[in-house]
Amino acid sequence: MSEAGLFSINPETRIARGVLLPWGVKSKGVSASQTQPITFPRGSVAIPRDPIVIGLNDEHERFHVIGRAIELEDTEAGIAAAFRIADTDEGDAWIASHGGTAYFSAEIDALQRFPGDRGAGRLAGAAVTKTPAFEGTDVALFSLIGTEEVVEDEDTDEAPAEPETEPDEEPAEPEEDAVAEVIAPASMLASRRKAEAPALTKAGFFSALEQHRITGSTTALQPYLNDAKDIGMFAVNNITYDDVNGIAYQAGLPATWLGELAAGTRFERTIVPLLTQDTLKSLVATGWQWLTRPGVQRWSGNKTPVPSSTATAGPVSFTAQRFGNVNDLAREYYDFNVTEVIDSFIQATVDSYYVQSDDFALEKLLAGATPATLTSTTVSGQLVQLARKVIAARVAPTFAVVAPDVFDAFTDVTNGEQSAYFSPVINIADGNLNGIPLLPDDRLDPGQAIVGSKSAATAWELPGVPIRVSAPDLILGGVDEALFGYIAVGVTYPAGVQKSTITIPAAAAAASSKK
Repeated sequence: MSEAGLFSINPETRIARGVLLPWGVKSKGVSASQTQPITFPRGSVAIPRDPIVIGLNDEHERFHVIGRAIELEDTEAGIAAAFRIADTDEGDAWIASHGGTAYFSAEIDALQRFPGDRGAGRLAGAAVTKTPAFEGTDVALFSLIGTEEVVEDEDTDEAPAEPETEPDEEPAEPEEDAVAEVIAPASMLASRRKAEAPALTKAGFFSALEQHRITGSTTALQPYLNDAKDIGMFAVNNITYDDVNGIAYQAGLPATWLGELAAGTRFERTIVPLLTQDTLKSLVATGWQWLTRPGVQRWSGNKTPVPSSTATAGPVSFTAQRFGNVNDLAREYYDFNVTEVIDSFIQATVDSYYVQSDDFALEKLLAGATPATLTSTTVSGQLVQLARKVIAARVAPTFAVVAPDVFDAFTDVTNGEQSAYFSPVINIADGNLNGIPLLPDDRLDPGQAIVGSKSAATAWELPGVPIRVSAPDLILGGVDEALFGYIAVGVTYPAGVQKSTITIPAAAAAASSKK
């Protein structure tokens, strides 16, 4: 058992115990988040019936959960709690490094402030902190994560009872073995809504979702969406209209409207079309393959035993890659029918999906290809050897993708250096190896080459991608435009896709380097 700060932890059982929130102890000073001093009388904070709903995070980082409550009890000192530190790498790291100082920190939702700076609310979470955020007395005793409502009527039934006597001096410091100092960092309070705003509850959120499903209206959802943006749950970059950063403002600077200026042709994928096309029906494409193929053997007949081959099989799976993007476009583009900007935005995002998905396909093609050892001294000879290895796997080669320096080496071969029996056709942008398309690709490292069969690799893609989703942003006056795409790529027959690093003759390499 080791003592850490104001609570104890047993590293063997991974159980930490202490007072999560003290009763009747006034927070000292004003915290960095400008939370005014407040006191929680006993019974003023609702404790969930099942402690499992209270997670324990590290330093109030909501996505860094290291434990879960196993006991919550209303005691004279305050809310006594026991947490089990998770059996994870993060939990191990925290137990090993928390040192001699650690503090529990309650997270309070639906806070109500009554006259005399008495508070009430609901326990919604907990945290551990290694050291107080501030020296001296600038320390709060809770972390606000929801609405703070100021109740001015002192006679309200909801107000906690006044203590029988009001001390003239500040309350005595709590005993170290009974009270945990709890810190309210500014990041946890930055999203506080106005006092008159209604509390946002889980039940209210699901009710708003159901209303949206039935009526299509997003009105009831907007407070929750706005709150999520305020606390940084997600961030959407804005595309404004006529401020100094807006497209309309910048486009209006020239005296003559030129529209969108040309920036090359639209991107067309080169790798995905080389592969077998299939439909993605889930995030994981699964199948099986022979590990040891069954086969016949020579048999003597005449009532002798028939040979029996060994046959084994195993599962194969390929996980889909998810792609997405969302921007909040100022609704003026829609209200003033500036369709050129909207259409161009969607087109550029679609092109980006094609670029990213094709990059992903090439990455998976390289990862699944079989490395080959080549012996020829010419570029064309080495590519032929790659093709023959594909043929040896009993599939016909249908594509060859090479690095630019490999492709350029073809253009520097003189007639005298050409093979008498093999004449590749080379164009500026592509080539042909006796019926096998030869494609240069600057995404490959120098010297890299892949030769394969379409039947040996597959691209599973969700039909209709990229999927466009639009939603009104009523709070900020915009339209959220999002696109999503899903694709899985895998080499299903590794022997049918061969890769190697091509050795380029010195003369050709020197000529290529001058380009």
